[in-house]
Amino acid sequence: MRKVLGLVTAAALLLGGCVSREGPRAAPPSDQSSEQPSDPPSDPPSDPPSDDECTAEEIVVTGEPGQRPVVMLPDTCSPPSELLTHDLVAGAGRVATAGSTIQVNYHLVTWSDGAEVDSSWNTEPPRPIEVTDLGGNNNIIAGWNQGLLDVGQGARRLLVIPPELAYPDGSDPIKPGETLVFVVDVLTVTGP
Repeated sequence: MRKVLGLVTAAALLLGGCVSREGPRAAPPSDQSSEQPSDPPSDPPSDPPSDDECTAEEIVVTGEPGQRPVVMLPDTCSPPSELLTHDLVAGAGRVATAGSTIQVNYHLVTWSDGAEVDSSWNTEPPRPIEVTDLGGNNNIIAGWNQGLLDVGQGARRLLVIPPELAYPDGSDPIKPGETLVFVVDVLTVTGP
């Protein structure tokens, strides 16, 4: 009996492994004659935006570190409700920890309309900013204090910051409840 159950379990696992996670497979050809007229293919209906939250990987950022980035936001998913961080380029230098001082260039767009709000690349040459006491008592938004910990010098990091970690009530020109999308180039990391 154990041998039979073992074989049944093994067969179920083997068949389970054959199921595609990419969705249903095409139906096998029908037995109908090919002489029947078929309708011409039509354009598939466009998909409405999903209620699923976007991931960092769905946000497209072009441009090399040291150059002004271009951010393209997806319109097929909703803004994330939690802080997202994603290194577009990994840092190769010192890593920022609580209390570190970092110097960065940054580019900010708002999720609702993809509009640029601010950028250190708006001047020539770009004008980086310095953040002292990272993760501690400073005057930057919580999304930066949390999202830039553990970033390496030389990194280009994408931060998607929900309103609660930025400006929940808005701050001109940022509307209340706005999700912020930053691309941050980390130029230097000093301190602890």
